[in-house]
Amino acid sequence: MLHQLGLLLGAFGDAFIGINLFVPGEPFFLFAGYQLHQGSINALCMVLLGAWLGDNSSYWIGRKYGVNMRRRVITWRPKTSRQFARCRLLLRQHPRKVIILSRLLGPVAWFIPFAAGLSGVSFGVFSVLSIVAIAIGVGQFVLWGYWIAAGIESTISIALLLEMLNEHRGLIIIVISAAGLYAGLKCLKIRWAKLLLAGYCLTSLAWLNYAHFFWHSDDFIVHSYDDYPSLSVDKISYKAYAGQSTLYAAQAINLIYIGEDPDFVMQSLNWLENKTFSRDELEFADYISLLKMSQAPVSDLYWNQQPQWSAYQAPGSLTQRNHVRWWYAGRDEPTGQSLWLGAISYDQGLGVEAYHGIVTVLHQIDPNVDLQRDFIFDALQAQGTHWSLSRRALTPAQQIDRRHDYHTDGRVLVIQSNQQPSTLAKL
Repeated sequence: MLHQLGLLLGAFGDAFIGINLFVPGEPFFLFAGYQLHQGSINALCMVLLGAWLGDNSSYWIGRKYGVNMRRRVITWRPKTSRQFARCRLLLRQHPRKVIILSRLLGPVAWFIPFAAGLSGVSFGVFSVLSIVAIAIGVGQFVLWGYWIAAGIESTISIALLLEMLNEHRGLIIIVISAAGLYAGLKCLKIRWAKLLLAGYCLTSLAWLNYAHFFWHSDDFIVHSYDDYPSLSVDKISYKAYAGQSTLYAAQAINLIYIGEDPDFVMQSLNWLENKTFSRDELEFADYISLLKMSQAPVSDLYWNQQPQWSAYQAPGSLTQRNHVRWWYAGRDEPTGQSLWLGAISYDQGLGVEAYHGIVTVLHQIDPNVDLQRDFIFDALQAQGTHWSLSRRALTPAQQIDRRHDYHTDGRVLVIQSNQQPSTLAKL
């Protein structure tokens, strides 16, 4: 009971004018999140109630004694005069927004409830908006406390999060610089500030796309066959990603080839080999030439943090085509032969996507990837006894959700050659 009272008083002190200069509320909020993870909601109720009482007490003090109190506080702590002035200006310009976001405004947050009372904001409006502000400001620390108690590594991998941030560093720089540019234009009262900002953002995104595909896409570690161990097909991840982080939405790996090289499979089907940005060091002129031949380069997908080793497509148009990417995965344990993973899908148009740290225009895949897997099965089966084919349930059935761009019954087509490569090349 005493610790709950301490939480209430700590949250109250964090919000009460004057005392909040010395009482940080974060430790109390984090502890409430920890207690929530342990199954107790009482601590959360105490910090929310304390914060609300502190805000409303500061409001009424500002309303009744604001002028004299402000003078005394400024005399006591002269540096607070700037915060008071800023609060009054913000409340005059955007009262509702400022109250809702008050707990995210740093030192200014200490004075917002007091300044709201001083400025004559309606108590009913303030009291309701204060609840929203507390939910945002206190809630973020409660959530962190909950994650810490749960073991944040089990909820979000810090390494993956840092990898995602590293991949998106170009976009982050554009966002920060755009915010600075806009603030500068507004301060200088430049006309057409929004139009100039839009031009800057579009130009920056275009340059980021060009730099990614034609300068940096081939900056990856090239592994040799010896770098991969022997493994079993039932211990493989059958997901590929649009970047090195697995926080991207996954695409399906739904083919396995056991043999020297999947090129022989593609040659037997008369599929065309695609250029890829990561492996072929394409220049912009090369890209235009390939577009004219309706053989657009294949964007990279990553399995085991490596882009595909090769890619093929069936004859088609620029926006609609069957295509497959292949990765070398190691040696198949039962047979000792090379093991290759393939992702076959159908491009059904174009769309704007988040991809490998940039925003770009990419092909949209048909989410029914099983249809393309079965298309390959039927095509190879029509060639008679050249192939051993089986559809094995190696991954759980999957529906489209925020983490997956496809749906599947979970079966993967396993292909093994019954012919020598030299024979297959003539098929």
